[in-house]
Amino acid sequence: MWRRIFKASLLVALGVAVGRLSGFIRELVLIDLLGLSRHTDIAVILLSIPDMLTNFLVGGALGAALVPLFQSYRVSGREVEALAVFWQATLSVLFFSLVPACLVSLAPLATAQALAPGFDREALQSTTGPIRLICWLFPLSALAAVSTAWLQARGRFAVAALGTLIMNATLIAVLLLSRGALTALAAGALLGGGLRFLSQLGQLVVLERIALLRALRFPWVLPGAVFRSYGKAVMGQGFLFLIPVAGRLLASQLAVGDVAAYNYASKMVEVPLGGVITVLSVVLFPSLTELFSRRDIQGAHRLLRQGILITWLLAMASGVTLVMFGPGLTQLLLRRTLDPVEIQRISWLVGLAMVSVPARGLTSLLVVSMQSRADYGTPLRLGLFSLLMFAGTGWLVSQAAGLTGLILTTVVLDWLVTLIALWLVRREGVDGSLLVDMGKSAGIILLIVVPPGLAASGSDPVSAAILAVVCGLVSLGGAALPAYRTMPSLVRQLRRGLRGQDAGADAES
Repeated sequence: MWRRIFKASLLVALGVAVGRLSGFIRELVLIDLLGLSRHTDIAVILLSIPDMLTNFLVGGALGAALVPLFQSYRVSGREVEALAVFWQATLSVLFFSLVPACLVSLAPLATAQALAPGFDREALQSTTGPIRLICWLFPLSALAAVSTAWLQARGRFAVAALGTLIMNATLIAVLLLSRGALTALAAGALLGGGLRFLSQLGQLVVLERIALLRALRFPWVLPGAVFRSYGKAVMGQGFLFLIPVAGRLLASQLAVGDVAAYNYASKMVEVPLGGVITVLSVVLFPSLTELFSRRDIQGAHRLLRQGILITWLLAMASGVTLVMFGPGLTQLLLRRTLDPVEIQRISWLVGLAMVSVPARGLTSLLVVSMQSRADYGTPLRLGLFSLLMFAGTGWLVSQAAGLTGLILTTVVLDWLVTLIALWLVRREGVDGSLLVDMGKSAGIILLIVVPPGLAASGSDPVSAAILAVVCGLVSLGGAALPAYRTMPSLVRQLRRGLRGQDAGADAES
């Protein structure tokens, strides 16, 4: 049974990875069509409005509140009551998501000014019509979050995991057909959000059929406990989601095209994070939660220690490889659109942004470990600290050093937050021997990747891309040697935690 849960977790992670990759391709298509222009900056800000509302107010918080509730009803055999909660959640989410959507629709110019204070009046005026249209994507995304939570509670992960891919594929198609027209882009976002929600709703109707109608007999008011759980989950993910929004806001006060360049570098960083590194956080979260709930503190600390080491290996191997070869990949991807000077500049920015990859990978796992023991306050404080530091320091440094200074601030802050998080979990398996193993692995990766990266500087982009893949794989294998003794124990502990979940579920049923 543990294999089914393990595969389901990987399927969710794969969906996140494909979604982030499609998001990066979306940004690539946007730059390919419009270059680093003010029009591209406006398109990025336009798409960030529903993303900001969804990531901060919905994100994973709604699922964290609803999935355990759905499962508790289903395990006790109360399927119709579980569906009643689904209807209650759907109506509540629809009502509360319409409020910010209406506010944005009534004040599109003020919204644009708040998110892009550096844009001139003409650029801001051009966003008002598309903003009035795209803000209605937020209710669609919120409804999709409820249906996603239900499908995950039923163990149906495929359609929900592909939601972001459906959204971004629709946007890419609209971009190519409309050549980047803003109104068409907003309409394409609504179309993609609608298709994502309908795909999930269709599977839900097929699964439940008549029971959905029977559930309408129950009260339509969502229990207060759900709102409390949702509030804790929002605090748990903190304000880290707002840092990219703040970055785009600060970039709007710099040169034309800097919003698009900042966004491109951010999306490039998200590709290895979603595709490789955060997979382990998704897989380990259920096991850590189970171990902490059983008060097996030593087992949880052992699993966290092993997870930190494996995450560090993946993050360092991909991060160092992309620092060295990321500029070459950028030249390969953008050489048809941008002139050599622009390519050189954005390549440098991408290489600098990639330094954050190991830090963000570790922070992701450490935050998951805090949430697994129901500690939502610490991630909240970390998020608030990061956002306030970034807003103040980022503005000062960007005014002096431009976009390079803004991305450098992001990198330094990412590593500072990671060091603070490591210090906070110092009693949970983070000891001197772990740091020694991490140092050995980092040294091996640097020795394997840096010399070929320096030698490949200025070479053909295609050859550099092939060499990057080879160096990344070789460095990962070499760096795993100091941690080889950890991996079998990690697998055994993961199996034990997942089996424990299955046994608990079987006993309750």
